[in-house]
Amino acid sequence: VGIYRLMEIWDEFGVRPSLLSSGLAIETYPDLFKEMVAKGHRTVGHGYEQSRFMVQMTVEEQKAALERSIEVPQRILGRRPNGWCSPGARQTEETLALVANAGFKFHLCLNNDELPYFLEFENGIRMVEIPYRVVESGELNDYYMYGREHVRTWPEAVEYLKSGFDARYEAAKEKPALVVFAVHP
Repeated sequence: VGIYRLMEIWDEFGVRPSLLSSGLAIETYPDLFKEMVAKGHRTVGHGYEQSRFMVQMTVEEQKAALERSIEVPQRILGRRPNGWCSPGARQTEETLALVANAGFKFHLCLNNDELPYFLEFENGIRMVEIPYRVVESGELNDYYMYGREHVRTWPEAVEYLKSGFDARYEAAKEKPALVVFAVHP
């Protein structure tokens, strides 16, 4: 239900967000994803399913999960994802190398900076890292509106999002700032 409301808002304002999409979600809702891709949205690889983190897998299992996360959207949507964020934003150093070697152009799970930067690998591959600051700052993630210890009323949720955005907007007057807003429809 929520994704259709978001799509209406995105259409109204001409916004085309990238969607972190598991292969299982794409297989389960192929028509929805085809509609979003037709509107200009891009998918970002987010694992095949969310029950197991990359840090819990062997390197071989991670590679298989990455391959399946490429194959499903390629088969159903006619295109592969161009970026990656591991389930739960948890990965190993091996995950990063596997992602780069699989041809992803960007990665968005690390929590170590405020602005995008390049990751360099021994084989000469470069990949853009777009930091996901959720660990340090509670970056605008809807989890902090409905998680067990963070339940908020609708007005509290709106204020949380607005104040977080406004703070980043003000900070950007002094130096560039990245706003990450994660929504789990």
